[in-house]
Amino acid sequence: MYEELNTAQKSLELYDEALDLWKYEPNRAGKNMFGGFTADEIIAISDEELELIMKLCAAKGRIGNSSASLSKTHQLRFTRSWLDAIDIYEQYTKNKELLNRSIIFPIFSGLFVLVKFGKIEQDKERTFELQLITKFIREAKAFDDPVHYTRALAMECEYFCKVGKYKKALTSFDELAKQYVPEEHSDAIAQAYGNDRTSQAFAHRALCLMELGRESECIAACEHVINVLLPVLDHSNVLGISSLLFPVVRILKWRGEAKRMKILFQEHVLDNIEDGEKSPVHPLSKPMMFLLSSCGGTMSTKEKEEAVQWILQGDEVSDKNGKQKGPIVPDSIESLCTQLCWSVNSMLSELCLRLSMDVWNVDEKHTLIRRGLAYAAKADQKMKNEDGEVIYSIPYSVHEPVMGGLRKLAELHGLEYDDDISIGNSSGKSRYEAPIFGDVVLSSEHSGTENVSTQILKISDPNSEERSRRRYTTNSVHFSKNISDISLGSQDDYENDAEQARVKSRLRLSKSLPSSIFSERDKLSLSSINDGP
Repeated sequence: MYEELNTAQKSLELYDEALDLWKYEPNRAGKNMFGGFTADEIIAISDEELELIMKLCAAKGRIGNSSASLSKTHQLRFTRSWLDAIDIYEQYTKNKELLNRSIIFPIFSGLFVLVKFGKIEQDKERTFELQLITKFIREAKAFDDPVHYTRALAMECEYFCKVGKYKKALTSFDELAKQYVPEEHSDAIAQAYGNDRTSQAFAHRALCLMELGRESECIAACEHVINVLLPVLDHSNVLGISSLLFPVVRILKWRGEAKRMKILFQEHVLDNIEDGEKSPVHPLSKPMMFLLSSCGGTMSTKEKEEAVQWILQGDEVSDKNGKQKGPIVPDSIESLCTQLCWSVNSMLSELCLRLSMDVWNVDEKHTLIRRGLAYAAKADQKMKNEDGEVIYSIPYSVHEPVMGGLRKLAELHGLEYDDDISIGNSSGKSRYEAPIFGDVVLSSEHSGTENVSTQILKISDPNSEERSRRRYTTNSVHFSKNISDISLGSQDDYENDAEQARVKSRLRLSKSLPSSIFSERDKLSLSSINDGP
């Protein structure tokens, strides 16, 4: 009730009071603690009580995921709740045989979502995610229920897709597809995990096929999502439907179907959001719909003027009715969308690029170019690590040419720009460094684009030195007047599927670029981008 009234602090107090009912030891100083409990307190808990504690920890954690108004300290307390559940569960199962091990599955899933929202900071090798997925698959396979096992496989598929292991992702999907029947399993999965996260693996499959150059299979996979899955899934869960459709929009928009994608997203996502309802979809919906209008050739003069003014407002977050005005992307949403396939800041940078070539006012044109570069810089930061390595190849393949086009426009107009230019006021955030299930260290608080000074968890791995030497080629696709001038980067020494896919994408883009890309009004021909990666 209290979370519905947006009183997260009161909810936190109530959940803590409920959990304290099992804490009976008066003298706790100096004792080892497991999720806030002593070892003796955990041993005294029954199986039924453990299940209730898991549910309380998960419910407490979800408030932190959904409330944007919390202080940093409270956000961390909610995040800690998911990890507390793991600590309690593992300590319990060390000493007792648990019949229903499925009670931990929603915790695995919730932690995976936290990683996507950027709430848990990992080491370079993503050890936390790998351990999470490995544990989930092992436990779910032993439990032998397709509702949970397919969810675990969907996590594995998404992970491999995200890190560029596309063939491994398809192997995970094939195992999932043998068991998942949406009409039979979708509602049960949604009940257990908040939405049907298993169905989203079908969209990840399409992304993998795209990156592997299997074009006809990729398009068929997208059509399967649209024509087979969407009609049978529960549309009241807007976040679940948008997560399924988002990669399809990302793929087909760049293949000349922007107009169709706008209609689909409006019908299946936006039309199902109640008036006045706060939804995680809102921060990406306006940039996406403006961009799809522009790409699909349906943007009216009035809509174009609205889009330009919305971009130029910059620092404004909401109007008097609480509706979003200025395009400032919450960090958690940017993390989620980037890891999925497409950065919202990248959408905004492309929108700025397109609008800048369609306005006559010189000041507006220059501001749009600068803002586009600023959004591109923000997107770039999410796609690379501190060493400048590309870590998310799929979103980078569409971000890179747009950033190159904006830079070329800036040079054409004699504009100086700084890739680190800020837009609006970025709120500070704090995160957990990822533990090996239990040992959690808080990262330091920081604001804006300042570097995070943290003690990264060191994992002993004989292959870590070899992995750390891997690099992606990060040379931009330079927009030039002659196709022969385009730098494609090295095609040697591929490290994984992602490296090969990026070069293939850039080759396709180079072949489609026109011989002269600037016209009298600086209209960079973006039709080539629409047919690109």
